[in-house]
Amino acid sequence: MTALILLSILVLVVSSTLALFVWPSSIKGRGFLSKRLELPADHSHWAVNMLIPLFFILFAYGLSVHVRYTWIDFAEAHYITDAGEKKFFRPQMVRDGVALPNTHDSFYFGSVLQKALDQKHQDNHLIPSVYTNGMITYLPYLLLKAFPDRWTMEELLLKIPVWVAGFVCIPIVLIGRLYGSSLWGFFAACLAGVAHSYYNRTLAGYYDTDMFSITVPAFAFFFLLL
Repeated sequence: MTALILLSILVLVVSSTLALFVWPSSIKGRGFLSKRLELPADHSHWAVNMLIPLFFILFAYGLSVHVRYTWIDFAEAHYITDAGEKKFFRPQMVRDGVALPNTHDSFYFGSVLQKALDQKHQDNHLIPSVYTNGMITYLPYLLLKAFPDRWTMEELLLKIPVWVAGFVCIPIVLIGRLYGSSLWGFFAACLAGVAHSYYNRTLAGYYDTDMFSITVPAFAFFFLLL
């Protein structure tokens, strides 16, 4: 029985090793539009090849941020009356001139911040410490402690998803660079940053862990490939 197991392992190792050499030739000529559609490869000088991915990352990130800011513009759309008063088209989406968060998780994490910063909810044991949930509450806590006059809690809950969600573009462009085509990595990053499901769950004001749970594995996957 032991000899049979060892023989099976040996056959598996040998076949896997041979597959590494046979695989490229076995798939050559197959697939949709085979030999007609090729990846636009990076052929520039190495210094240029370092700058091009950086440009693509900035552009894809800017696209992600811009698309998310359109929701804030939608929520905070207003007009000025003849009396000089500001009137919002959607007052139910705005408080104190700032668009409201749009998921219950935002209010939960906001309560955690209020407990740590404003000493509220002290008797509510369902609201944990600011350290319990990790970066999702500790990041805005640090920003509000370091810059108390720069942002309000409501602004951070609204805009952190806008700023953080686009970071997913960085590893995707770099993965394209690993495959020798920064351009295709750029196209993939533009799609990933504004893709329907990811966009819905990283919308401005949708303050939840989704902006980290996709971006962090994407970085981990890039470093594994690297």
